[in-house]
Amino acid sequence: MRSRPEERNLEGQTVAEGGVCSACHLPHKAARKLTGKKDLTTDLCLSCHGKGNIAEKVNLSGNTHPLNVNPFEKKHKNVLLTAIDVEKEKLTLPLFNRYGVQDESGKMTCSTCHDTHGSRADSDTGSKEVDNTALFLRKQSPNICRECHSNKFYIARSKHDLNKVAPEARNILQQTPSESGLCGSCHLVHGSHKGFLWARNNIAENGVATENFCISCHNEKGIARKKVLRDHSHPVDISPAEKGLTSNLPLFAGNGEIRKDGLIKCQTCHDPHRWNPSRNMGEDHYDIEGNSQNSFLRLENGPSPMLCENCHADKASIENTDHDLDVTAPHSENILGQSPAESGTCGVCHLVHNSKNQILLWAQGFGKGDSVVEQMCNSCHSENGSAKNKIPLIASHPKDRIVNLRANVKGSDDYFPLFEGTSGKPVKEGDISCPSCHNVHQWNPGSHAKGKGVNLEGNATNSFLRAQSATLMCMDCHGVDALFRFKFFHDPKERKKKLN
Repeated sequence: MRSRPEERNLEGQTVAEGGVCSACHLPHKAARKLTGKKDLTTDLCLSCHGKGNIAEKVNLSGNTHPLNVNPFEKKHKNVLLTAIDVEKEKLTLPLFNRYGVQDESGKMTCSTCHDTHGSRADSDTGSKEVDNTALFLRKQSPNICRECHSNKFYIARSKHDLNKVAPEARNILQQTPSESGLCGSCHLVHGSHKGFLWARNNIAENGVATENFCISCHNEKGIARKKVLRDHSHPVDISPAEKGLTSNLPLFAGNGEIRKDGLIKCQTCHDPHRWNPSRNMGEDHYDIEGNSQNSFLRLENGPSPMLCENCHADKASIENTDHDLDVTAPHSENILGQSPAESGTCGVCHLVHNSKNQILLWAQGFGKGDSVVEQMCNSCHSENGSAKNKIPLIASHPKDRIVNLRANVKGSDDYFPLFEGTSGKPVKEGDISCPSCHNVHQWNPGSHAKGKGVNLEGNATNSFLRAQSATLMCMDCHGVDALFRFKFFHDPKERKKKLN
């Protein structure tokens, strides 16, 4: 043993006395002291690399890649493992049973990735080169990571490939991307932060919180300071199930574990390893400005709002209707200057990130109106708006406070909401406003089908009405006269006739 020629095995022999193999192996007994608490191969490694032993300077301190696990097994019935992307018969790295014998049904140990008898992966044993990313590895990094995690390698040549966008950045071991390798910029097999084997500094005290891994770069002083979240964004740390929503997007526990009963985090909508969810980007794409079709999204959100629809299925029927501005006003822009093609159908009116408005994450300006919800509608339905050809001649209802006597259960046929004037929140007692009668996401109240991509002329049975005329609460006050008043609500001439 050249590094410690004075080291002696359990027989009291140095390498010079017992031979090069005697440091770790003896014909009839153990050569080193083992704890017996771990599998044999890991125990052998720790006999040198453990605290107080000859290689403690290369101690496996901190958090390390999981050991004693089978990469093809789920740890818990409620846990989704999405990191492994290899078929059992195609894994070339060895698995071992607890006795240190290679076993196809075995588990990961130190020797799965490390060959203690080799000096350099994929090279002659006589090579004099020293490469920390390859030393004693069965394959060079990052190819050894690709063995199990091939679905993460779409990150190469993207904005998250730090060798392309931040070559001078350093991980917690002070390694640059060229030194750490593609994966080592953000993940360390040994000595990492808790959660995701994180290799970068977290800026928050509760460093295990999943969103903090993103914020460690996306902050005012971070390497992604040009892409920082400001103002108002989609809420995180909420449970879709508690909001009455269903989703097959990944949800996360507090420790970063993916769970079916988890919470919405940044990584619920974003896949940090893949720029374009619909195609593989082989060429350089680290200098492309993102839009609703890429931007590390897990699903495309334009032109079809597939990502938003995953949770908000009841809103997706807006697609290809008159309110889908990609169809009816493709040259319009939201407050960030994005066209409908860039923002996606939903981004025309709602911004997931950096909205100036907390109410509904509103992405447009505000028009005239007595309440904030009317002002939202009139941002388009105004002389300079994208719906300037659809301005109601009259749209007012007497501002007497109304108590909704109907069920007021969202989703029911007779749901007729009233809204508080400044917050826009539904209330049981308030004034009638535009969205009391209109559901902006649904052209026909009798059908939840999406549109056909053509601009339709509406009537009193569709036109983004919230419910069929006969079920509206107008009857509570107007009785049999309600249908007439409803039909001609926006017609000042007919209104005048009725009043006379």
